[in-house]
Amino acid sequence: MRSAEPGAKHEYYRGHLGRDRTSDGPLTPRPRDNLSMLADAVYEEALWDRVLCYQERHGDNDTSYWFIKTSCNARWDKGKSKYGTNKGLSTTN
Repeated sequence: MRSAEPGAKHEYYRGHLGRDRTSDGPLTPRPRDNLSMLADAVYEEALWDRVLCYQERHGDNDTSYWFIKTSCNARWDKGKSKYGTNKGLSTTN
């Protein structure tokens, strides 16, 4: 994600993200864990305003999950997301 050009659009999953991340979903443990890590990484980038996320529904249990890379890299030096979560980055108080 970080190497994507600003404005680049990427479909990072197609299916039912909420269901497919659970043990009741259709995925076996390894793909399910990989999906969870990817979805968490996209979410984290969205918290830092580095990507915008949206969904495109195709039908029941068939949704495309997209992110668009933003041009914002300024949040790296903040140390906290806009929700106040400390990300372990350097901060000055």
